[in-house]
Formats: sequence, C-alpha cells, structure tokens
Amino acid sequence: MAAFDVLLKSSPGGDRLPAAHLKKGLALLELNRTADAVIQLQHVVTAYPHTEEARMARERLQALGLKER
Repeated sequence: MAAFDVLLKSSPGGDRLPAAHLKKGLALLELNRTADAVIQLQHVVTAYPHTEEARMARERLQALGLKER
C-alpha cells in the first residue's frame, strides 16, 4: 500500500497512474478492505474511463455485484 501511495503522490500526472490506482484497489480487496477498494476502483473508472485499467475495474466492480457510479 505504501508503495502505491508514494507513486500516486510523487507523479500526479504520470502515465502509470491508472495502473497504480487499479493495483491499489485490487490490493485493498486482498486485504478485505472492500469499501476502500470499491472507492479506489470507482475512481479508476471515472478518472480514466477509456483505459484498459478502467475496463478491468468495471469488471471487478461487477464481480462484486456493484455498478459503476
């Protein structure tokens, strides 16, 4: 988690941000922090809607029985 947070803060306009947000969301799911993970995954969908990471985040949200906001 800390590594993702450092990356997200150190390069606010970087091209690796969608992947970092997605991976942080998936890591939160692994830690059973579902509410935090959902927020993170929804952020990926809304902030980077046309990326592969957004598609993957949508799939994971659907697997959780949720719709994107």
